[in-house]
Amino acid sequence: MVDPWRWQPIRVPLGTGPEQRATTPHWRNVKGFALSSPWQFAVPGPDRLLNSFDPKHIDNLAALTSNLNDRQKVTAEYWADGPKSEFPPGHWALITQVLSRRRGHSLDTDAKVFFALGNALMDASIAAWAAKYRWDFVRPITAIRHRYKGKPVTSWLGPYQGYGTVQGERWIPYQAPNVVTPPFPEYVSGHSTFSSAAAAILAKFTGSGSFGAGVTIEAGTSLFEPKTDAHPTGYTPATDITLSWPTLTAAAKDAGLSRRLGGIHFQDGDEHGYNLGQRVGTNVLAQTMGYVNGTIAA
Repeated sequence: MVDPWRWQPIRVPLGTGPEQRATTPHWRNVKGFALSSPWQFAVPGPDRLLNSFDPKHIDNLAALTSNLNDRQKVTAEYWADGPKSEFPPGHWALITQVLSRRRGHSLDTDAKVFFALGNALMDASIAAWAAKYRWDFVRPITAIRHRYKGKPVTSWLGPYQGYGTVQGERWIPYQAPNVVTPPFPEYVSGHSTFSSAAAAILAKFTGSGSFGAGVTIEAGTSLFEPKTDAHPTGYTPATDITLSWPTLTAAAKDAGLSRRLGGIHFQDGDEHGYNLGQRVGTNVLAQTMGYVNGTIAA
């Protein structure tokens, strides 16, 4: 550990796999759709030098993840969409397909909506990754293990093992062993930025933030703790659980929260990413409508 406030690559699976390499540190150099620069929309930043990041955020996350119930577990799983890179942007494309069917969009409307959505997700990725590598902030697994080293802490013990007390340096989040935590800095949350940008596009473009959709996670279908011949009991979830979102905002907020439940992000990374995504989405929509209305030359 060189600096406890900076991102630290780890070995995945923990202690045995290859060391992580930072993913797409160049992404701020990608040309955006409506962004004037990758830092057009500033985020506060957990500035280590000014000590503005309260270590209590580490304590709060350790407490939040200390004994997830089945609903919290499936929420963390549902929005994870890893370890491949097509989601969460692809997840919001699927949500938009559902929304289109529910609202009976015409092809003309869908062409405009998906154009705006795709560009919002692209600009969100640039803005979020620019922030990530500007701040180079520590991931929860590193921060919790460092802060609680040599001290007892409640942790998930691994698939089918429940929760128990371990030494701080052995804490793990509720994640697949081959994922654990993504290979890039924490701040801000990509999930939160993508999701709020998408929700802003969909709500403002269509004039309604209502969603009224959901998904049922059937008993024993957990990604990490499924019902199997080897594990006929103690699986997740114990009963069917329905995740539902009355509004697009609720869905976006749930996506952000899922990363905190899964021990991937701190509260600041979630909330500041959400605010960043809203501004990115609004900016993209203005550019899109300029093309649609003919006030901006293509």
